[in-house]
Amino acid sequence: MNVALFEPKEVFLRKNLVSWGALCFASGAVNAGSLAACRRLITHVTGIATRIGADVGQWKLLGEYALVLGAFLLGALSAAYWVVGRARRGLSPAYAVPLFTVVALLMLTSVLGKVGAFGPFGITVETLGDFMLLALLSFASGLQNASIGLATGSLVRTTHMTGPATDLAVHFGNYLWGRPETRQDSLRHVGLRALKLSTFIAGGMVAALAADRLEYLVFLLPVPPIVFAAFRSLAEPMGQSAVDAQVAGPASEV
Repeated sequence: MNVALFEPKEVFLRKNLVSWGALCFASGAVNAGSLAACRRLITHVTGIATRIGADVGQWKLLGEYALVLGAFLLGALSAAYWVVGRARRGLSPAYAVPLFTVVALLMLTSVLGKVGAFGPFGITVETLGDFMLLALLSFASGLQNASIGLATGSLVRTTHMTGPATDLAVHFGNYLWGRPETRQDSLRHVGLRALKLSTFIAGGMVAALAADRLEYLVFLLPVPPIVFAAFRSLAEPMGQSAVDAQVAGPASEV
């Protein structure tokens, strides 16, 4: 079932590019905040999957990392419920609900951290409190990544940079050596991936600089850009579904 909110060309509109950049900034901040809090990266699913394999024999540790991976998958599944599940029932997909849930989870994480639920900031590693923190952040990241992926027809992912880095190089290669008529499109794709990488890095820099002072409150830093992006591009549908609704309106009146 195609539930994309945006046509491919709409993904590259300036209005939406700002939103993708804001969400990547937020993800970079979450990742850097997690690293500062418990010396573990959260949106690095490749690394988490590697730890599951590498910890064979250390069954408690393996199970805890599997829990973090499962939390990410559950978050993505929850986003699919709000988009695909609602569309299947004939309801309008709620693209922004997963992002507002991410905001609530980040605020909850900050509060729980402040009251000591995860242990001291930046000191412990691989304790129960650390894995509680990682699971919460992983669930939130799955929500965000899946909701944007669904809205853009899988053109945009905002929490992981391995794919965007690969795509940047591939599309730049297409620009250099591909057919002349495809070069403009390749350049748009290069710009999108460069935007995502640079804003993700910027978010990590800001969180890293603020972590020692804010401690667990560092997870409030991603909240404004996520709220901004949700209202700018998702809460008020501007994609093809909205266009279809506008076209259907006059026809029904005739």
